[in-house]
This record gives sequence, structure tokens and C-alpha cells, in this order.
Amino acid sequence: MMVSIRKSIPNAITLLRIIFSLMLLFQEIRTISFFLLYSLCILSDILDGYLARKLNCSTTLGATFDSIADFIFACVMMIRLIPMVDGPSWIFTWIGFLFLFRILSLLIGIIRYRAIAFLHTIMNKITGLILVLFPVLFFFLNVEKTAIVLCFIASIATFEELLINSTAPILNRDIKSIFIENKE
Repeated sequence: MMVSIRKSIPNAITLLRIIFSLMLLFQEIRTISFFLLYSLCILSDILDGYLARKLNCSTTLGATFDSIADFIFACVMMIRLIPMVDGPSWIFTWIGFLFLFRILSLLIGIIRYRAIAFLHTIMNKITGLILVLFPVLFFFLNVEKTAIVLCFIASIATFEELLINSTAPILNRDIKSIFIENKE
């Protein structure tokens, strides 16, 4: 009984990240409550993976659940941060196309592999890091420049994932890059 409870801790933390992410929709940006929930989302993202490895309970289901939580967090952050971008309309068009290509990649993965195919590539991790830093970065850079950097990196990550999901013979969620030979 105690073993099964311990092994469910990472997934419980991932569930909390989804709840915290959704709560961000109802918080004013630049408030203590927003940054507290935001910090809890980031901390839970780090903690769930660490505990899954430490407790030796990493599973495909847990990794997929974590990716879904990451996707929800990213969508919430886009919903909250896009209105803050006071830039030319082409930035919003760029963001829209990135979203559509992400969905296309996901659909291709579902059709080809019969599984949710979020990939843990290096570029996806860099995109996630920049997205996480976005609220901090726009205090130092202007919002438009930060959005352009994020969109540029996200474009590379999105098209790499689309290419992998379209061509890889088997699903490997932990593939590092299409340009790096994976030793698995």
C-alpha cells in the first residue's frame, strides 16, 4: 500500500500543475498571487520528473501526463501573455501558425503511433525554458523582442517535432534531435 502511494506522488504533483495552471487564468498578471502560482507550476514541473526518477516509478503514462500538463501550462501562458504583446499583427499570425503546426504534429503522431506524441527534444526544452522565463524577460527586454525570440526558437522546435513525427519509424518521446543520433 505504501509503495503504491509513493509511486503515485509524481502524478499527483503533475495534476497539481494542471490545477495551478488553470488557476493562472483567473489571476491578474504582475501580482503576487500570479507569480506564486506561476512559481508553483515551474517547481512542480521540476519536482514531478525528479521524484519519478528518484522513486523509480517513471512510466510512459506519467511522461505523457507530464507532457499534457506542460501543454496546458503553455496554452495558459499564451492566453495570458499574448494580450500583453503590443506588436505588429504578424507576431500574432506567427503565434497562430505555430499553434496550428503543433496541433498538426500532435495529430500526425496520434495517427502514426496511436499515442500522444509530445517529444522531449532539446529544442522543445529550450522553448519551454524561454516560455518559463518570458514573464521575467519582458521586464528587461521589451515584450515584442521577447516574443520574437520565443517565436523563432519555437519555430525551430515545432518544425523539428513535425518532421520527426512525420518520418520516424517508431515513437521515441525522448529523442534529443533529428540532427543527433540517439543511442538507445
